[in-house]
Amino acid sequence: MYDVAHVDSYVDHNEDKSNAYVTFEQIITNTKNDHDERSYITLQVYLQKEGGKWIVNDFKQVHVEPT
Repeated sequence: MYDVAHVDSYVDHNEDKSNAYVTFEQIITNTKNDHDERSYITLQVYLQKEGGKWIVNDFKQVHVEPT
């Protein structure tokens, strides 16, 4: 089983392109033995403005740390 908790986002806003950093805790549970594996993840999300909407253009994982 896979779960996400404690999601936060931080946006660096420009006119037509922006970056967002998203941090969250990733929880993967082995359903056979109920063992949790937890990690703290940071993603950099690339945003592009199209018309009046922002869309995700790309993203990459920039940090992972076991908790």
